[in-house]
Order: sequence, then C-alpha cells, then structure tokens
Amino acid sequence: MSKQPTFFAPAERATPEELQAQIERVKRSSVNFTLLNKIKNFAIVLNSLRQIVFINDAFLKLLDLHDEGLIFGKRPGEVLGCINSSVSEGGCGTQKECRSCGAVNAILAGLQGETDERDTRIRVGDGMRTLNLKTYSSQFEMEGEKFVLLIFSDTSDEVGRRSLEKVFFHDILNLAGGIFSFSEMITEVSPREANHIVDIINTISGKLIDEILVQRQIALAEQSELFIDVEETTISKIIQDSLKVYEHHSLTGICTLHYKKSEDQIAIRTDSGIVRRVLSILIKNALEDTRNGGEVIIRSEREGEYAQIIISNPGYIEPQVAYQIFQKSFSTKNQTRGMGTYSAKLLTEKYLNGTLTFNSDKLSGTHFVVSLPLNTINK
Repeated sequence: MSKQPTFFAPAERATPEELQAQIERVKRSSVNFTLLNKIKNFAIVLNSLRQIVFINDAFLKLLDLHDEGLIFGKRPGEVLGCINSSVSEGGCGTQKECRSCGAVNAILAGLQGETDERDTRIRVGDGMRTLNLKTYSSQFEMEGEKFVLLIFSDTSDEVGRRSLEKVFFHDILNLAGGIFSFSEMITEVSPREANHIVDIINTISGKLIDEILVQRQIALAEQSELFIDVEETTISKIIQDSLKVYEHHSLTGICTLHYKKSEDQIAIRTDSGIVRRVLSILIKNALEDTRNGGEVIIRSEREGEYAQIIISNPGYIEPQVAYQIFQKSFSTKNQTRGMGTYSAKLLTEKYLNGTLTFNSDKLSGTHFVVSLPLNTINK
C-alpha cells in the first residue's frame, strides 16, 4: 500500500477485496451488530483505515438511503457531507482542518485502544449548516484485526437551547435589569441627575431592542425568510454609521477604534442595515480580542466590481481555532457563545452575495475581510 499525502490522519484505504472481506467478517461475527438497529443513535463500525464496514438503520435513515452498500468503504465525514472531506483524494480526516474535528480524533483514539467521547461540529453543504454531534468511540478486535465502533448522538437541540439561554437569559436579562435599576434611581436623585439617567435608560433600551432584532434577523436568515432592502449608499457612510454604536462603548475605553477613511468614495447598492449588522459583529469581536492599549483599524478599498471592508486587530488566532471560526456555536470565549462570526458569514454570503474571509499571523495580527459586490441584486 503506497503512502498517500495527508495533513493529519492516514489517507490510505483498503483494497476492494480487503474491504469486502472486512464487511463479511463483521456480518458473520459472534457479536450481533444488528442490535445497533434497535437504538435511535447513529452507529457505524470502521476498519483501521476509518472506512465504514457496518451502518445501522438510524444512520441510513438520516442519510435518506436504503442501500448500505452505497456507504461501505467511505469515511464518516464523506457520508455526512463535511465540506473538508471532498477537498482532496485523501478524503475525511486528511485536511489541516481535521486536526480539530472531534469525530476524527475520537476514531484515532479508539484505534489506540481508548474509549473516547468528544463534541463534534461538522460543517456541511455550503458550509453554513453545522451538525452538532456527541461522538463516542471504542475499539474491538475480530480475528486479530482492529475495528472501531463509533456512535453519534445529535446535540443540535441542546446547543441551540444553550445559545437561546445565553441571549435571552443572560444578555437581554442583564439589559432589562439595568433599565429597572436606573428607573428606580430616578426618584432618588436631583432633576439634573435624572436627565442623565434618562439618557442612560434610552441607550440601554436601544441595545435591548437591537439585541432582540439581531436574534430575529438571524433566525429568519437561517430559515431563508430574510428579505433584503437594497439602496444606494457609500461604504464610508455604512462604516461611519456602524462606528456610532461604539462612541461611548465600554470596549473602546480600553483600546482604540480607528477608521482609516479612503479617498475613494465607494458607491454601492446593497442592504446597508445587514452590512452594518455584519460590521457590528466583527468590530465587537475585534475589540474584545484586543488587549489594553491596542488598536482596531477599519479601512475600505475597491477591488474590481467589489468593495472590501477590512477590520484588523493585533491579536492572533491559533490554527486549531481558525479552522472552526465560522462554525455555528463555536466560540473562543465560553461555551454559551458562538453565534457571531457564523452569523456574519451567513448574512454576508447568503444575503449580500459577498464573501467573508480572514487571515491571521503573529506579526501582522488578524484581518477580517468583507467583500461586497458594488451592485447587489435583490434575492
């Protein structure tokens, strides 16, 4: 068996004859694998090269298939439609991005004789849909050959619930609590101080409404029910409107937010409200990732028939984080975060006909690039 190129797990596969022998071995095993058809979880058996040699009924139903023969020989990410599994001939497990994949690491741990459990996020389709799975792996031997039993359970509902709790039970509740606290203070202070408190209440109320609208917009976008409102404007105006939110923001008190205005007044036809939403997400993330005294820089430029908005900060994103940065529910901050960059990419690419990319290195920092067509056509 010749060595094949890979960035992570081995790319080699069994020959058709070897694979068929393994499938038959599983079928005639004293272990009754058909019992796995009685469980609701998704179960597969893999050979030592991570190829499927058994799949249970629940998994076949998930894939909307009736013939298990179409699955045998493939790897998990290939049958689930992972966007990284079709990049090269090596397939599932062989890309740099696979180093942070819970499923691949669980399989490799299983092949080493460990019983393993990991959370797995798999980007499928156009990359904007994420499967959230809990992955369990355990090794066993048959006739001197190693196999791995892999069981998936769908945790999408749990992940979605945690995200909802974060928004409504944390952010929104905190904002509502702030309004209530300041409202109580009005009767206890002088008229001049009361006017100042009213201004604060108005600001917090605006943030509260904005947070609710953000979640509504994301929900509509995920269900393909968001409509865009195209208008003529300029990139400069969109950026300046986006920056107004941060004029008195707590985050700009510890680092600097600087807009390098372009001499070219780039005219654009787009939904400026959605663009502002995208920029707000990216600017907030950049400020949160910038240490005290650091600087977040925003600039724009024309690139052919596209306008580019670049948000830069001095921070560095590690490769294992970079591979997952646009995955839904993935966060560098805590378990209950993880909708920001996913939402920004969803809105940019699905509704603005643009792209959202980034690059990061230790010397120049991190740069998110929003590329938008100068003339967005209504979808």
